[in-house]
Amino acid sequence: HRFTPILAIQGDSGWFPSFYRHQLNMLRLWNHFVTMSDDRLTQLVFMWDLEKSNNQNWSHHVKLLLQSIDMSTCFLNREVCNLNLAEIKLQQKFVNDWQNELQSVSKLRTYRSFKSDFNL
Repeated sequence: HRFTPILAIQGDSGWFPSFYRHQLNMLRLWNHFVTMSDDRLTQLVFMWDLEKSNNQNWSHHVKLLLQSIDMSTCFLNREVCNLNLAEIKLQQKFVNDWQNELQSVSKLRTYRSFKSDFNL
């Protein structure tokens, strides 16, 4: 129904939003760039982007993403990040955010009494 809060739909389906997959793909691309040979043009552009690293570029968003899941050493050391660990941490972060948001929506007070876990 069009008036159903999205939080309830997400909690009942147990599906993670597409933004979650987008973040994982960013980390996959990070791993690809970090392992790329230094003589490739793509690697040179990546290094330029890293050095610039302002609020508007891709590297800055990767840095914020890695900081949000406590894996910032991957960015600082320019090393490959463990995607399995990153996936688990992103899932935990999303579920925690979902539970916190669920508490703040008064429309879902009855829903909260029956459902507190993010799963089917």
